Amino acid sequence: MAHKRNKRYKEMIGKSPGALMYTGEETIKETIVTLISYNYEEATSSTCNTLDQLLPLLKPGYINWIDIDKLQDVQLVEQIGNVYKLDPLVLEDILNVDQLPKFDDLQQYVFVSLKMLSLEVEGIKHEQVSFILGNGYLLSFQEQPGDVFNAVRKRIENLGGRHRRKGADYLLYSLIDVVVDYYFLVVEHLGNQLAEIELKVSGKPDKKLVQEITALKREFIFLRKVLLPFREAMRKLASSENELVKEENEKYFNDVLDHVNQVIQDLEAQRELLSGVMDLYNSSLNYRMNNVMKTLTVITTVFIPLTFIVGVYGMNFKYMPELQYPWGYPIVLGVMLFTGIAMYIWMRRQEWL
Repeated sequence: MAHKRNKRYKEMIGKSPGALMYTGEETIKETIVTLISYNYEEATSSTCNTLDQLLPLLKPGYINWIDIDKLQDVQLVEQIGNVYKLDPLVLEDILNVDQLPKFDDLQQYVFVSLKMLSLEVEGIKHEQVSFILGNGYLLSFQEQPGDVFNAVRKRIENLGGRHRRKGADYLLYSLIDVVVDYYFLVVEHLGNQLAEIELKVSGKPDKKLVQEITALKREFIFLRKVLLPFREAMRKLASSENELVKEENEKYFNDVLDHVNQVIQDLEAQRELLSGVMDLYNSSLNYRMNNVMKTLTVITTVFIPLTFIVGVYGMNFKYMPELQYPWGYPIVLGVMLFTGIAMYIWMRRQEWL
């Protein structure tokens, strides 16, 4: 996957600014466009695959939320950009799935990009999501099918709910707020993994723990890389003077900013704990190694005088004291045993053991 991505980036080298190219993983699945149009009295939902099918479904005077699944259809993204007069540089950022979170105020519309995280069986899934907030409409571009926005869709269906009375900027807030809520879940999930690793380290650490700690460290680095620019983007959005973000809804974006700050604080606390777990793991390894070396040192020390005695009586001289003595061999063994026990007792009294 990394090789294919590097190849796509090499293809982008030298191209003019605003040249459109999808940098994500391509699949054979068809791009799906979902349109939700609503006002206080009515809410409708429909799906299509082409711009020609989409345009007749748009309802003037309604809030039109156009959700594009699968960014690999570059032509469709370009066509939608032409309809809504989007800057080519914005379209380029939308198609670049490695784009860091950002906010751009382009007067006629507002551009926000971020990373959407979710917990899957195989681990943490992340994908690029971009929003275009305009007058009476919201465009959302998702890298992959499937998202975390079902709760927002259900609230839109609720007659008399707040969404039906608010504008497109409140819809943007709701979608971003759901994304941030999942950030809390992801950080909590990583915290649980960290707690399990800490228990293993406190018990009997093995080499597999290094891989688990390294993988967890990568997740923390990725989250920090995403959250810091995301906080800056939300700060700009919350203080934006663009008329598309109504003053009455600025408090909601400030609330999201507070949540992002809290996620970052939780993440930093987990990172410090991870560093402590790594230090504990290294200390555990050093402690085990010291015990092994101490055991080997004790064995070597005990056997040094015994080796000396055996070496002396192993010399091939004809005339040696007690060489012909009948009890010489048992006496030597007894002396060796006494010497070994005496040295062990002495080392215990010195608190070396």
